Amino acid sequence: MFHSFQTETAWKIQRLGRTYSVCLSQEGTNFTGHYVYINNPSTFNGEVVTGRGITLIYFIQETPGNGYYAVHAGRLTQPDRFDGHWYDTAGNVGQFTLSRSE
Repeated sequence: MFHSFQTETAWKIQRLGRTYSVCLSQEGTNFTGHYVYINNPSTFNGEVVTGRGITLIYFIQETPGNGYYAVHAGRLTQPDRFDGHWYDTAGNVGQFTLSRSE
């Protein structure tokens, strides 16, 4: 069961064979975030929704000033783990995992 992205919670996103740390905060069903430990100004904005016993997530990553966007959509597959697919404006596409850092 997913409870929420508690204030400034550390999560990791895996895609294209790489793992990145992100810090996420949630208010209501909406959340925001940013990378940590790397010099990347991207921001994340999204929502977590639950209906009919299924928890879904969708979010957009935006890098200010360079036209880069990535759209992610997935579902809760384990406690504190989302799996899904993403697409970006650089022509990349693939699967992603967003999970709580240990």
